[in-house]
Amino acid sequence: ITDYILDHLHDEPETLMQCCLVSRSWIQASRKHLFGQVSFNSPTLLERWERAFPDPLNSPALYTRHLVVNGPNVFAKVPGECDWTQAFSRVVNLEMWSFAAPLLPSHVLKIVCSLPLLEDLSISGYMRDDSDDACPVSQPSTSPPLTGTFQNRWTRGIGPTLRESLALPNGVRFRNIDCTWYIERDLRWIKALVDGCADTLHSQA
Repeated sequence: ITDYILDHLHDEPETLMQCCLVSRSWIQASRKHLFGQVSFNSPTLLERWERAFPDPLNSPALYTRHLVVNGPNVFAKVPGECDWTQAFSRVVNLEMWSFAAPLLPSHVLKIVCSLPLLEDLSISGYMRDDSDDACPVSQPSTSPPLTGTFQNRWTRGIGPTLRESLALPNGVRFRNIDCTWYIERDLRWIKALVDGCADTLHSQA
């Protein structure tokens, strides 16, 4: 009954924060709404999060279903395997934005593949606009389901990222694809994505 009541407070963060202080039994239901969506718009915000929640096992990131990452500086904050994403193991919806500088296909793929339950992927902004053969990416040993929606908006140079996504170990099985394109090379890989999802695709735009 308590959880049902707390669900009605989903859009009242101040009240939910107070509820977290009332009883241990209220914490989980409150955090589900407080941390359902987390956004990192700068490396500073990510650093503050890491200082506040240094232990991934006790991090409220476990309640996050929708993760927003904005800017290449956040992607580059942790080199290598992007360790900070390990706590966000239950994310199903990922948004990546960058309008100040281009995203690299390697950054995108590392974060995508670190989220084991990821279904929906949205990319907006600038990708590195090189030829298809100029963006080698080390393929991971596993990949998330990617069975929801793929959205691409205002993006030039998405081709290499789509190429690497199609080569992921588990493939891509999006049900919905919503894309814009600006250069012929991108259109080629958008068509390849549509063909690759032919068995699961419900709609495309």
